[in-house]
Amino acid sequence: RLRGSRSPSVCILMVLPPKGQPKSQGWAQVDNSSQQREEAVRRVRSILNKITPETFDVLVAQLLDIIDDERILPDAILLLFDKALDEPHYSALYAQVCLVLSKDLRLRDKPRTKSDGSNLFLDFLLSSCQSQFESGTQKCAVLAEKEKEGSSSAEYTAARKKMLGNIKFIGELGKLELVSEKILHGCIKQLVSRVRNPFPEDVECLCGLLRVVGKRLDHEKAKAYMDAYFTRMHEMQRGDIQSRIKFMLQDILDLRAEGWKPRSVKEVGPRKIQDIRREMGVREPPASPAPGSRSSPRKPASSPATAARNRHDTHSPDVGRGTPSNGHHGHVSPANPAADLSPRTARTTKFAASDDGSALRPPTVKPGGGRKKPDLTPEKVQNLTDSLLEELFATRDVAEAVRCVEEMHSPALLSTVIERTLTVALGRKESDREAISKFLPALAAQGLDALRFLEALRTLLIGLDDLAIDIPQGPAHLAALCASVVSAGILPLRDLFQPDNLMLSADFCALVLVALRGQVGDAKLKELYATVAVDLLHIKPLPDEPLAAQQAFLVKHGLELLYPMMVAQQTLAGLLRTHVAPGPGLAASAKALAKLLKEQFGEDTIKDPKFPRALFLAIVEFITAQTTLQSGPAHAATKEDRDTEKELFTALMPVLARVAAPTADAQVDIIYALQTFCHANKFPKGMIMRMAVYLYDMDVTEESAWMRWREDITDAPGKGEALVALNEYLNWMETAESEDED
Repeated sequence: RLRGSRSPSVCILMVLPPKGQPKSQGWAQVDNSSQQREEAVRRVRSILNKITPETFDVLVAQLLDIIDDERILPDAILLLFDKALDEPHYSALYAQVCLVLSKDLRLRDKPRTKSDGSNLFLDFLLSSCQSQFESGTQKCAVLAEKEKEGSSSAEYTAARKKMLGNIKFIGELGKLELVSEKILHGCIKQLVSRVRNPFPEDVECLCGLLRVVGKRLDHEKAKAYMDAYFTRMHEMQRGDIQSRIKFMLQDILDLRAEGWKPRSVKEVGPRKIQDIRREMGVREPPASPAPGSRSSPRKPASSPATAARNRHDTHSPDVGRGTPSNGHHGHVSPANPAADLSPRTARTTKFAASDDGSALRPPTVKPGGGRKKPDLTPEKVQNLTDSLLEELFATRDVAEAVRCVEEMHSPALLSTVIERTLTVALGRKESDREAISKFLPALAAQGLDALRFLEALRTLLIGLDDLAIDIPQGPAHLAALCASVVSAGILPLRDLFQPDNLMLSADFCALVLVALRGQVGDAKLKELYATVAVDLLHIKPLPDEPLAAQQAFLVKHGLELLYPMMVAQQTLAGLLRTHVAPGPGLAASAKALAKLLKEQFGEDTIKDPKFPRALFLAIVEFITAQTTLQSGPAHAATKEDRDTEKELFTALMPVLARVAAPTADAQVDIIYALQTFCHANKFPKGMIMRMAVYLYDMDVTEESAWMRWREDITDAPGKGEALVALNEYLNWMETAESEDED
């Protein structure tokens, strides 16, 4: 309100043109640009409303002509995404539109791809899918609770429709390989994470996604993951859930069991009118007579709005866009009456469609007489395993239990035996687990190897969080059983610590190492750990933790012996705090420290290639804690702090050079340690440049080490920021090196 006035004031916002340009011309350009954008968006919406399989090529070409500006792209993608969610029956068609746009879209004055090679169009689209996926299930769960209380029914229905439409759209994009398998696996893992009392919406999404992309994902490399998903689906089905959800899960289980071949071969989704008529045995209509002739009665022209309504009033899921339903134009009998039955009814009447009566033939009889022995199913193997384990717990006869497995004559289902054995063991007493720890290695004679054991283990690892809730000591018991197989030589430790094993967590790996230490001793544990390809501290979530948290993790599990340099770094930090302080006696303290280090650490430790890195990190943390980082990384360092920092580095860097004598490889390791330290502290202004100068000027690192670090393609945290900060200095260093060579 204006001062002294009772009526509200009106604020008028004026957009002024650039300086030196006539106002009328500037306003006209702003208005024209806005009008052009609105007109383009309106045309995109109109095309998406009219697109059908028959008009696909023409209308998509028009889309490519319209979407030629980056300002239009987000609005166009949002319209396309909303259409896909609102009309899930046409998801396949909209996915085809996305495929064409991702390949052929060209923007004015803008490259189609970013510098990292990712497609700009797909980035926008997948961000929308991710946002809807992450928020959809949570929102549906909240609204479902409200609906039970008698409110928000319409809102819940709308949210559920969007969620299911989004998951089907993601599946269709996955079929066209616009969404990677890694992303699809991530979605499925999230949807199967809750086995006990799963949200019905999550199960619907899971079934919808697997129905579309299950065949693509179910290959040999991902078999272990798919088996784990379906095991959890079996567990969901056995829980207290709605019958509708149980039948939905059973449909997907049956679909995989039948090789992802649908019960009905009838194509779903938008189809051309000619294809539907051909399938139903209806002749193509004759060519339309000339307008105005007596043979063609006049019909009032339908408006675009009426056409749009007719398109959305289609009830049959097998009728394409623009196809009239039988209810309006008379009944036409399909060529195959069984095709209109529901999938369950069609399955029960499958023998009716058999021409040779093969479905009514008796089972095949062997020449020697008797029926063919049916193969064991996973369910039967689980029951047999339960029986032999009960006998094992009662008699402790491992040899008899192994003979029972041999009598199953099912080497292909051995992983099912292992999985069931591990599951049962987790809830048993210690003496029973000891019997199983002897039983598992004994199965090597029946074909148990690392591959089969890992296949069974992955199924349990995927539900490790739920297991810890039900059985708090369950993860530790599982780790002990894994250790028994490792110590027996069946499962190499390096095979368990695989880089691509997404199910592993640092806590579980630490539990395996602790159990293994108790079984084989310290020396053998170090020998086995030296063979692994993945460092324990590089397994989630430890890489993102500060050094102090990593050290605390090792101390908690008693695994410091695997990281002697980390222990040495702690000792070095204590010596620095005790014997070094800025002031007049700093030079003498540094000399005394060099002598003390040689006495404190043996020759073997000092000659360890990782010792220079540990000493450098201890020095850097000691100096910055007293100077430039004493107020935290966010606070700018004062000139006095920087001067003290330089004084301490000048005194202590020669100690590093004399005592550790870094080799060429160790020098590169020191530079990476500097990069890691600055990254952990969010690159305080000027810090990495100052420390690079200290290292170079005081002969700790040479030009060749810096050039090796610069050219190394290892994607370590903070490498990009460090290269940007040191680019000019490295260019100067390279020039100076070439001049010295000349």
